[in-house]
Amino acid sequence: MNKVETVVINWKRPGNVERVVNALRAQSTPCTITVCDTHLEDDYALPMSVLDNADRVYRWGHNTGPYSRFVPLAAYDHEYTFFIDDDMLPGSRCVEHFVSTAETLPGFGSIGQMGRIVPPDGVYKARNVARLPRPREIDILVRGFFVRTRNLHHVAQLRWLMNYTEEQVPEDDMLLCVAMRLCAGLRNYLTPASPDPETLMNRTELPDPHALHRRPDHIRRRIDFMLAARAIGWLPAIPAPAVPRQLTGTERTGANGTNSTSAAGQNGQNDGNGNHGATPTTRLPSTVPRNGHANGNEKTLTGSNGNGRALPLTAEFALPNGNGHPNGNGHPNGNGHPNGDGHPNGNGKAAQNGRGKASVNRGVLYLALGENYTQLATDSARTLRLHGYDGPVRVVTDAPSHDLVDLECETLVVGSLPGGFASRFHKTQLYRWSFQRTLFLDADTIVISPIEEIWEMLRGHDMAMAPDMHSYVADVIAHSVNDPARRAPEYQLMSDLGLVDRRYYNSGVMLFDQNGRTGKMFNQWHQEWNRFGGEDQLALVRAIATTGTRVSPLDSAWNRRPKAFSSVNEARSAGVRILHFLSRQRSLLNDAYLGVVAEYLG
Repeated sequence: MNKVETVVINWKRPGNVERVVNALRAQSTPCTITVCDTHLEDDYALPMSVLDNADRVYRWGHNTGPYSRFVPLAAYDHEYTFFIDDDMLPGSRCVEHFVSTAETLPGFGSIGQMGRIVPPDGVYKARNVARLPRPREIDILVRGFFVRTRNLHHVAQLRWLMNYTEEQVPEDDMLLCVAMRLCAGLRNYLTPASPDPETLMNRTELPDPHALHRRPDHIRRRIDFMLAARAIGWLPAIPAPAVPRQLTGTERTGANGTNSTSAAGQNGQNDGNGNHGATPTTRLPSTVPRNGHANGNEKTLTGSNGNGRALPLTAEFALPNGNGHPNGNGHPNGNGHPNGDGHPNGNGKAAQNGRGKASVNRGVLYLALGENYTQLATDSARTLRLHGYDGPVRVVTDAPSHDLVDLECETLVVGSLPGGFASRFHKTQLYRWSFQRTLFLDADTIVISPIEEIWEMLRGHDMAMAPDMHSYVADVIAHSVNDPARRAPEYQLMSDLGLVDRRYYNSGVMLFDQNGRTGKMFNQWHQEWNRFGGEDQLALVRAIATTGTRVSPLDSAWNRRPKAFSSVNEARSAGVRILHFLSRQRSLLNDAYLGVVAEYLG
């Protein structure tokens, strides 16, 4: 079977369809050709030569407009599906170019060559955005879309969510792209620009009588669609510009007296142009502005100076052993990261092994053992992506899934362990899989607001965590309801060590740096946990005390129980960034947790 199934609609332009089918048959990468034949009058019937040249033909007499291409969703069965309009002829290497791009973007929603960026206010404008030498994130693709077939079911899901059930859905392009972003947490991209015209899907433009864009209400309908999508939780690729935080005198001068407001910045501080700089431990390579204009000379929807918000680094994963990717070969496809931190054709930074590579200084880490927790971690990562985080996500799991790949998560597989507290065996060794700066999230968390500020919250410390429900060890001992008889020996040890007055942190959200003290702390944490083999947080208190690890308290907004709120919106209005279902609420995971996630996704 071919990798790609191409789909074209015939309504009132049978001559165009014949030429498109011929052009698809001449592709350098063979593809299966499917025609959705929906004409209502004999004048628009396809000639027998076209029907013979196509591999599959679906014929029905009820016109559903451009949505007709989605009607046979359950029948599409190739790895990729390429929907192409009938008013343009693709070049002979068009399908080849799309396949090549798709294989450098493991977590894409849809890929196209023409598209729009929707302004932060959600009011759609029909302005094409230029392609770049790398894949460029976009909000809406037009005229042609290349999709991983297993993700197409989200199109039908969004149609029902938006109540488009009793009328045609002319905004098929918007329906597809919004479904990928909102329902699946996947992003939409333009293919890299190519000097070869044969890679174009509009190598030749064809006549377009009866085109929908000629309707007098065309723009109004598209604006209404995007505003409706925004109302149920869709987020644009470019968020509203961030307001720079006023730096303190110490931050301006830096700890050593040098100016810290250079282009590189310190501690990830905003440099005033919306671009974030380096963390204290490394100087980052130059970032690519989110609007894609490296020199700032191209007009953008966010301003003519091109100073759009910068993309967080999403390049190669750097493990503590310094060997990059666990297999030692850099990125799995060897081409650098597709988001601008290593050119897709391998012309990014060169690693010692000759592959394109750029260093990563921060990322999000999950631990998910068992299929249930892997699904929870997937839901959590989806909310992370939906709220604008597009940096590295690493999931340590014994149950890898395609959904994690689609969310551009790196999966590290570990063996299953028996016992109710088996996850703590791995959790106390998280340092092995950490980034230079790591945000660890429990699988049973969801992100409900942007998290960009958290990277700055170490404030010169080694770790940052929020206090637990019982904020001191003494409170835990006095009010324990979680099997106090079993935990009594550990409580006694805490008393004997004089640690009952120590802060008691919740380890479900942890921010930490790679340094000697933190490495020793994790090593000690694992040893302390091995004493009793139960919960991990009292062992964490002992490890912090033994190693002198410096902990910066996080506000509870970064690790908040959901039961205090009636809805996600109420929690968000209260300033909460991350909701976390704690141990006593885990019986609610199947219903309440997933209900909260469903509400967040719209």
